[in-house]
Formats: sequence, structure tokens, C-alpha cells
Amino acid sequence: MKLVTAIIQPFMIDRLARALFKAPISGYTVTESQGSAKPDMSNPQYLVPRSKVEIVIREEHVEELINIILHAVGTHQDGDGLLFVTNIDQVVDIASGKRGADALKISPE
Repeated sequence: MKLVTAIIQPFMIDRLARALFKAPISGYTVTESQGSAKPDMSNPQYLVPRSKVEIVIREEHVEELINIILHAVGTHQDGDGLLFVTNIDQVVDIASGKRGADALKISPE
């Protein structure tokens, strides 16, 4: 499994949520945060609002998810955000003790 982390502009959360619902993605986490931006003489603010969206997904669906995110929130302008893909070694549902795809309620395919 993989963890896809998207750092995006906060006003794009609704667009992304609609796109993920259509996918369908079983679940994701959104955290409001701040990120550093490139210094700009017209806007000297270094920390700007961002939203961090985290999604755990089966490895074979990563490229599809990346494309969904790019199409949902990409404007082809600086500041759209970043995507990170990292490995997940283990997932355990605290309530049931289930592990892996069963813990996430995603199909084992």
C-alpha cells in the first residue's frame, strides 16, 4: 500500500472531495496547515494557508489517484501544491485488530 499526500490550496478541498467521491476513494484525512512559499516582492508573506490531504491506497491505483488529484485541483499555476507518494509498511485498525486492506475496508484485489 501507498500513502499519497497532497498539499493543496484550501479552497480546492471541495473540488477534490467531489472527485474522490466519484472515484470512489474509501477515505481520506484533511489537515489544515501552513506552508512556506517563494518570497515575492508583491507578497512578502512566507507562510501561506495549505490543506494536507492523506490517502492510503493500493499500489496499483496510485497513478489513477494522482491523475484524479491533478485534474481536480491543478490550475497549471505556481502554488497549486505538491504530491508525495510514500510506502506504507503496515496498517492496523485499532478497534478490530484487522490489518492491511481489511483495516482500511478496501478490496484485496
